[in-house]
Amino acid sequence: MHKRNKVLSRMEPLIYEEFGQKRGRRIMLGAWREFHALCAQNPDETRAVKRHTVGDIYPTIGMYRSLQAEGVSKKKAYIFIYDAYTGSSEEYASMLRKLLKIPGLYRAMPLMWKIVTRKTYGAAAGFKFRFYSTGMDRVKFDMLECPYCQICAKYGCRELVRVFCHTDDICNENLHPKLLWNRMKTMGNGDDCCDFDVIVLP
Repeated sequence: MHKRNKVLSRMEPLIYEEFGQKRGRRIMLGAWREFHALCAQNPDETRAVKRHTVGDIYPTIGMYRSLQAEGVSKKKAYIFIYDAYTGSSEEYASMLRKLLKIPGLYRAMPLMWKIVTRKTYGAAAGFKFRFYSTGMDRVKFDMLECPYCQICAKYGCRELVRVFCHTDDICNENLHPKLLWNRMKTMGNGDDCCDFDVIVLP
């Protein structure tokens, strides 16, 4: 069950680099144990929900718990996870920037945001959103309910939501000179919604 997980696999070399082999091995074992326990506590989730819980939320909570169980302060555990996500998000953003050098491709970004949001972040996955604009030059919507917020709050680590929101900013800011990432609010920072707004500039 869940023999591989991208989040834990990505963090593993960083754990050994930061904490050494012996302590790092204990942290990794603890993270996997916590991850599997969270999955076992929620066996009836749909595939759409698992894409987010098993894919991102549970392994992140598992690592956060394991670091603290190993004596790492809550602050240092948070910083480790924040930095790990920052690094992987910067790699992804770099790939996107290279892709968007293809002439005219940036113009498709509002449409892609609309498609991906409806398909991956819809009601089936536990999200609720309200669209305001879905034209070719702009997509604007508010995310009103988010399982990242709900599940992290349920397990007493709502602060981790800021990490997930931060990855959005890294992956979407400064992708192209004529693309404006205009999100001003996030639930991870305590706002009432995440106000996504992607604009193609003239």
